[in-house]
This record gives sequence, structure tokens and C-alpha cells, in this order.
Amino acid sequence: MVLKNKVERVRLSLQAHRLKNVAGAFGVSNPYAVVTLLAPDNSTKPIVVGKTEVIQNSLNPVWTTAFYLDYQFGKTTNIHVRVYHSHSKKDDPIMVSGCIFEVGAILGSKANVLAKRFRNKGTIFARVIADKLENCGTLQLYLRASKVKNVEIFGKTDPFFELCVLRPTKSGKSWQVVYRSEHVISNLDPNFKPFTLDLRRVYEGDLHKKVRFLLYDWQKSGKHRPLGALDVTLSELLEASPHDNFPVIFKKGHKRKEVGYFHVKGATLHGHNPTLKRDTSQSSADVSHYESSSEEESDEENTETTYNPKFFVPEIPDRPTFVDYLSGGCEINTLVAIDFAGSNGDPRIPGTLHYINPSDGSINEYEKAITAILGVLEQYDTNKKFPVWGFAGKFNGVVQQCFQCGPTAEAIGLQGVLDHYRSVFSSGLIMSKPTILTRVFVHAAKNATRCKALAAKRGKQAYTVLLVITDGVVSNIEETKKVLADIADSPLSIVIVGVGNNDFYDMQDLDDFAHGPRDIVQFVEFQKHKDNRQSLAAATLEEIPDQLVNYFFLNGIQPLKTELLRGSSLLEDGEECGDIVDGLELNLDVSESGEMRVLGGGLYDQTAYQSSNHQQDYPTANASAPVFTDNDDSYSDAISRLSLDSKNPIGMAPHHAAQAPPSNAPIYVQVPINMQSGMKMKIRNPANRRMMIVTIPDGVEPGETFMIKIDPS
Repeated sequence: MVLKNKVERVRLSLQAHRLKNVAGAFGVSNPYAVVTLLAPDNSTKPIVVGKTEVIQNSLNPVWTTAFYLDYQFGKTTNIHVRVYHSHSKKDDPIMVSGCIFEVGAILGSKANVLAKRFRNKGTIFARVIADKLENCGTLQLYLRASKVKNVEIFGKTDPFFELCVLRPTKSGKSWQVVYRSEHVISNLDPNFKPFTLDLRRVYEGDLHKKVRFLLYDWQKSGKHRPLGALDVTLSELLEASPHDNFPVIFKKGHKRKEVGYFHVKGATLHGHNPTLKRDTSQSSADVSHYESSSEEESDEENTETTYNPKFFVPEIPDRPTFVDYLSGGCEINTLVAIDFAGSNGDPRIPGTLHYINPSDGSINEYEKAITAILGVLEQYDTNKKFPVWGFAGKFNGVVQQCFQCGPTAEAIGLQGVLDHYRSVFSSGLIMSKPTILTRVFVHAAKNATRCKALAAKRGKQAYTVLLVITDGVVSNIEETKKVLADIADSPLSIVIVGVGNNDFYDMQDLDDFAHGPRDIVQFVEFQKHKDNRQSLAAATLEEIPDQLVNYFFLNGIQPLKTELLRGSSLLEDGEECGDIVDGLELNLDVSESGEMRVLGGGLYDQTAYQSSNHQQDYPTANASAPVFTDNDDSYSDAISRLSLDSKNPIGMAPHHAAQAPPSNAPIYVQVPINMQSGMKMKIRNPANRRMMIVTIPDGVEPGETFMIKIDPS
């Protein structure tokens, strides 16, 4: 049984690079960022999630404040990030710029990092990773320092510190900042403000791993002077008394020198997971050190506990989550398969399922389904290349149940898929029957297995989703079930969208069919979501997360470690954005306490299906149109019995458009279902209309394509 798509918790972090300086000629900006969750429709309101700390005098801020968001695969979650400059005047803060991020798009990007360039200068980076442990608790620390080395000539050191954890990066490991203190002016024995540390950000609650405190001398220019470092565990800080000294060490080569000391004035652990594992390796004497007061036992809301570092460790779930795999860089590839059976109706007649209105730019149900679902799935595919296949179309008298749509094996992006789909109607297609899904399913399973193997060679993970759009009139259901049982162990999910008004009994039967240890099919009727593309995408994709996790988990494949990517490597990839995006306006107000609230705007409604952006011309009822047949029971001699427009002959290759390519251009040939590699086949040279013989190359299977060069002579 497949679980329905559940909501997962994710963590958002931000940094920026080369922001515009809005502090004037003699200053540097003090940037902070405000995150707002935009309203997806008129029934909800935008919510200010929170704001980061202010980074003094920096145009390259790395904010340590994290934001926690709810994420659900298939559901669009848009956040607005706006950067402000904070200044000492009582005037409102100065806005630097802003942009919109979609949470799924961030998760689907390389290393879960997405960059966007501000129009007025600067780039902002958003990173989203899994927030696996919801009950790690918090640690409140109250620190002071003493005997800090004075590195100022005409004054005293202005100390502040950063708390860092060690995390993996592309080149190994590096220390990442999770908290930054305020700076204390001219003080060699500073008392820092108490702060609360979310333990989810410190090794997922493991208090026994080393953290690093970096001590600095604050500089107005933003080029702060490092003084030294302290490596210590949080458990050691919790056990420390106010009189204990933790030396800060400055290292240069083999030399080590103390430049000050940290002291713990107070340390309190709150909300530490009450269901923590007992470390059975500890002796009973160790266990006796843990004490629980009667007040704690009687009051469930009081989650503060006395800490024993040898006795408790956080509970780590055995089963990974969908976001765990995405955080590890698992890529989701998408295949698209489209029904071109005659039961869809004559595409030249308004009201039929494949009808394309040449005048108003409206899109048909097939295009609406592609737009809604691929619009989500493409966010999780970094190269945005999608094979587009057709089935139940006739070429050269043979009904093809898995043929390439468009001039290339893969379409680029959502718009490319729509272009490939429409190009079929100028290729000499005969919409025919029967409609058989088995060949599409088998090719999808092979494709998915190949993609997974290629990803594994690169140390990556990959999973594939096949999107099938059909009117539901499918033949040979029992054979289809057998194929589903055979491919159920593939890294593949199949989502089927039924367009039109058929009863879809067979499609629902495939959805309900138990075919092995994994359920890989989900069926949705388009008509139930015809007015809301987000609803269609959410319903269609709701089982994907659990299907993906089931596949990897049943095969003993754990998520890869989260990879960190340096921001500079993404500077060229960031798309341009601005504070007003697609008509969105967001009005925020700053209260006297510094809190932000939404005054107006913030609606980012994407429920409607959009019109077509196609620029090329397509056949109409009065123009050269694809040959249509719905009552043709003989598939071998259809050419001789049908009258064709001479300007739009049936092409020899099912993927090829009617127009002949230039003589120096290659053409692509699809292998018929009854032929295999090594065999010879006749095709027509589109340059001179003569027949030619070609040999099918090794490794090319039925339904796949290969390239040949044209001989113009």
C-alpha cells in the first residue's frame, strides 16, 4: 500500500553576494532579509515567516537565521525574499531588492541551492534541505570571554564570535556558521547576550560532536580580524561551571598561542527529545546519574531535562524521507507519453481532445495536463531534457505504439515538450488504433534503469516518472497488468491522466492492480481538476514520494549525504528577478518593535491554465492537416486507401516533420517494432524523395531512433 503524499518539514537558509550598496557614499549596507510565504489563491493570506539577523557593513551577507517551512511534493510553495538595509535613523529601512523562490525548485536544483540575480545588482542564494528531527530541542547559552588579546592600536578589541559546525562540501568538509553573536565595543572581558540554539542545526541534535567557536575583532569595513578558535562539544559546555576556562587558540604553522578564554555563565537544555535512545553500553552507575524531578513527571508540557551526555542520544528514524533523498541530490527524470488514437476525435474539429485553436492561443486538455504536471516535475530535473513519445499513431501503414514526437530524442523544457507534441500534427500522422500501453511501459522501465545506472557511475541517484496522457480507450488490459508486474522493481513511477469524458474503468483498474511489492501506478481524471492546474498536479503526483522512498528503501539504498556548493559557482546560473514578479506586489510594514506584517498584496495565484506561447503555425481545418481515421481496422494498406494532401505526405520516419531538411542536415530514423539491430530497412531520402537502404546500428532497440547523414545525390 502506498501512503498519500505527506507534508514534510524543510529548512531554508539564505546568503547574498555583491549586493547594491544603499548606505551612501561613506558607508556600507547593513543587510537583512525578510521571508514571506505567498498566498496560492484567494482563500488564503500571505504570512511573514520571519527575518534574518542584520549583518553589519557587508555586501556579501551569510545569514545564520534559518526558516522552517512545510513542503509537499506536487504542491507549489512560493516564498518572497526581500532584502533591506538597516540603519540607525528612525526612518523606515531601505529596501535593496526582492524575488520569488519556489521551494520545490530549490530542492530540485544542484546541491539544493538556487541563485537569482537582482535587477539592480547582486545575487541571492536560497538553500533548502530536510529537517528530519522535529524534536531535538534547543540549547540556551550565556557566554562571556576574558583576557581577549588587544589587537587595536588606538583602542581595544571589539570582540564577537561565530559558532560553526562541520558539514560536508564538494571538496571535503568545512565549518559552516550557525550562529553569530553581537559585537561588544572596546571590551577585553565581554559578556555576550544569551542566545538560543536550535539543535536541529547542530548535527541533528548530536551533542557529542565538536563545534567551533571563532573569535573575531569587529571592523566597521566588514573585514573582521580573526583572533582564534575553540573546538568543544556542547555536552562539555553543558557540564561546565562558570569558573571553567575554555582557551581560544591562535594557530600559525606549528605555533599555538592563547588569545583569550570563553566561560559558560549558563547553559540550559530545553525540549530535548523525551523518547531518546538509552545507550546500553553505559553502566548502571552511569544511568543513575540521570534524575527526573516529580514536577517534570507530572507536567507533560515542561520538557526541560537534566542533561547526561553519556545516557541520551537523539532518535534517528530508520526509514528515510522523500526530502532526505532530494537533499542528497536524487534527480527525478520525466518521460512523457501521449495518446494519438483515433478515439480522441478529428484534431481539426473544435471540441475534440487534440484540437488546437489557431486564433485565441487556448490549449487543449493534453496541453493543460502537460503544463500542470511537467511544470512541477521539471523543477527536479537539472538538465530539463524530456523524451516525448506517442502511441497509437500510424506511419507508413504501421501502427506505432511507441514513437518519438518531435525532431529530436529529447525536448528542452516545458515549452519544448509542447512544441514536440504539436509538431506531430505536421508529420503525416494517422490517428489510429488499437491503443496499447505495454511498449511504452517497457521502454520507460528500460530508460529508468539506464538512467539510474548512469547516475550511480557518477556517485549520484536517479528516479524516473512516466507521465501518460490518454483518453482511456486502451486495449489488452490483462497483458498490460502482466507488464506492470514485470517492471514493478524498476526505479519508475507511472502517472496516468485521463482526458475526455470516458468512464476510465480500465485506467482505474490499472491503478488498483496489485503488481508486486511496489505500487507504481497512479491514475487521475482531468475533468475533476479542469479548473485548477495546481490541484491536478497535486492529485497526480501525490504517491510519487512514497513510491520513490519504497524503491530505494526496499533495495537497501540510503540517501546520499547532503552536498554543500560554494555560492560563487552558481553566479552564472542565477536567473534575473525583481521585486515585482509577474504582477505580484507585496506591501510590508515594519512595526515599532521591528516586526514585519503584510499590509497588502502577496497573492501569487497560479491555479489557472495558461495560454499557448507557440510561435509556429499549425494545420487547421482548411490547411494541410494530419490524416485522421477512426474506423480503420486494417493497418497495413492504409496509405493506398487514403487520399492525402500532396503538400503534407506521410513521412517515412514517424518523428520527422513533413518539410524536407537541408541536404547537409542529418535525419533521425525510428526502428519499427518488427525489426532489430543489424537488419536493413528502406527509408525515403527526404532531400531527393528516393528510396535508400540503411542498416540498424548495434544497440538500437525497436521504437528507438538513430541518426544518418543525407546524401543529396
